Amino acid sequence: MNYGDPLRDKNIERDTTIYNSEGFDRRGFNKFGYDRHGFNEQGFNASGFDKYGFDAQGFDKNGYNNQGYDKEGFRATGYNKAGFDRTGYDRYGYDADGYNKSGYNVQGYDREGYKVDGFNRQGFHKNGYNRDGYDVHGFNRAGFNKQGYDKYGFNKYGVSAQGYGTDGFNKLGYDKNGFNRQGYNKFGYDKRGFNRDRKHMNGTMYDSKGFDFQGVHLNNSPFDDHGFDQAGYDAQGFNKRGYNREGFTRDGAHISEKTYDEEGYDQHGYNRDGFDRAGYDASGLNSLGYDSEGYDAQGFNKQGIDREGYNRDGFNKAGVDREGFGKNGRNRQGYDKKGFNLQGYDKNGFNKEGYNRFGYDRYGFNRDGKHANGTKYDTKGFDCNGFTPQGLHRNGTDRDDQGYDKSGYDADRYDRKGFNKLGYDRSGYDKYGYDKSGFRAGSK
Repeated sequence: MNYGDPLRDKNIERDTTIYNSEGFDRRGFNKFGYDRHGFNEQGFNASGFDKYGFDAQGFDKNGYNNQGYDKEGFRATGYNKAGFDRTGYDRYGYDADGYNKSGYNVQGYDREGYKVDGFNRQGFHKNGYNRDGYDVHGFNRAGFNKQGYDKYGFNKYGVSAQGYGTDGFNKLGYDKNGFNRQGYNKFGYDKRGFNRDRKHMNGTMYDSKGFDFQGVHLNNSPFDDHGFDQAGYDAQGFNKRGYNREGFTRDGAHISEKTYDEEGYDQHGYNRDGFDRAGYDASGLNSLGYDSEGYDAQGFNKQGIDREGYNRDGFNKAGVDREGFGKNGRNRQGYDKKGFNLQGYDKNGFNKEGYNRFGYDRYGFNRDGKHANGTKYDTKGFDCNGFTPQGLHRNGTDRDDQGYDKSGYDADRYDRKGFNKLGYDRSGYDKYGYDKSGFRAGSK
């Protein structure tokens, strides 16, 4: 049975292209759309690559573009254009922020600014205290500064530098105005001038205003003949200047300007020369510059000695300063303020270069880099520079505390003298001052 042409009733465009004996049309493509070299009109072969070996997205069979980067932006070496690997670290082990996997930068500080030992650049530990045990305000954990006083000015015994306790009285029992807890001075008189026998210091039973110990006037009244009591206030509570104890007038106005009473004192109790009735200014000093205890503004008495027994040069009777150093700059153990004795060694037996009297540093290495055990490495496997043969430093990173690796180069590949492996500094000049072209610095 003849079924005829199976495509007769189909809506299919017949291929009328004429191919030569080799199977290529006039444009040079075969029926599959590829030329003699195996590339289609878009320039790609059956595998999807052009004549240069790249696909439509620009990547070769290994997944890299013509610049050597894959679709994720990494080279075959594992690093991207920014120099970081897929885990986010550069070839030296640091991320974009400059920190290694342990969380420290080339200087050895973490993101919060602290080293492995917990101290920051300012010398303070995470707990808020420096190596000497003091916080940023100068106080230790107990709350005292180096001089032994707390933020309120008292030592551990509750005494201020001026000798007053937290209750305001010194060891003799007097406050800064010279009165004891009962309100009497060393002569036995209170602030009004009366003693315990109710006798005034003028030798009578009445003060200069005519009031007795209980505040009763000669006229047998709480008020004098002018209507004022012993404190100077009338029955309504106003003084001669018209102010009450809170500083308000009868009209409700408050003291806002400095005015002087008939005795020459302002509302704060000071005269025009700045002294109160006791003869002291606002700083507590008299006209000679001394306070009630005989000390000047700098804290020294007439003999030039302060309350702690130190003279103006900072030395006490024993000849030492507050830090325990004598005039020769050394303490009783013979060490200077930098911690070295006359022989040039510190309390641990090391000199300023870090070597003991036998020529070894604290790790047991001599100046030639040889350890006391006869090798170039100590018992933990570190050399004189603190590196293992694999390049790991004592601090746990591949760089020392100054940022140099085992080969002696920093992150920018410059040595401690500032030169790279080619012998040029960061400005491009060698140690003689010439650049790569032979020109000296500054030449035109």
